[in-house]
Amino acid sequence: MPLLSPRPLASLLILFTLLSVGQAMAESPRPATPTGLSLTPGNQSITVHWQPVPQAQGYLLYYGTQPQINTIVFDSYTQRIALSAEQTDYTIHALADDTDYYFIITSLHEGRPSAPSERISGRVDPSCSLLNQGQAMHAAGESAQALAHYQHIRSLDPDSQQHCTPHIYGAIAALHQDAAAQATTPEHAAHHYQTAARYYQAFAYGLLCQQGDCAPAHTLWRELDDQPPQ
Repeated sequence: MPLLSPRPLASLLILFTLLSVGQAMAESPRPATPTGLSLTPGNQSITVHWQPVPQAQGYLLYYGTQPQINTIVFDSYTQRIALSAEQTDYTIHALADDTDYYFIITSLHEGRPSAPSERISGRVDPSCSLLNQGQAMHAAGESAQALAHYQHIRSLDPDSQQHCTPHIYGAIAALHQDAAAQATTPEHAAHHYQTAARYYQAFAYGLLCQQGDCAPAHTLWRELDDQPPQ
């Protein structure tokens, strides 16, 4: 009986290996789908949170600016990010203002992905977008316009607890600090330094508010917003 030549024998071995892998994947249960997705907007960033999946060996996070979801052909998504099994959140930076972003996530077990999670969408923190606009005015030497811009922001939502709300008060403090440095009389300089100190205090209270203690911030914010110093 003639022996098989090396080439057909190698083909048979490859075919057997592929069949074995396919059977193993078919017998391996598909991992559970991640649940509990939520978003935390930040300054040109969004943090995605999810509940841990038991026995997951990793996750794949998809995001982009189009709502269509396809985890195999994801041309509409700008990124697919591989994450470790220990992670239950991930922050994506350098995102655009005034843009909707869409997110899904799958878990992985033995190289096999779960079914896609629910799709959620969100935008970066709008208070940060407005803050960035004011800072650009300040940098361009348009201090009066920047101050009016910040005060207008505060009039829209005085009890806002968004990510960048405290930094708006810090930005107003910086404007008054610059004005103090450029003041032509000691009285004007003292006025702006005192005003800057109050707004820096409002900034510090705002950071405490983000930790859960909002009473001091809201009291001072209302006082400053009702009678903004000039």
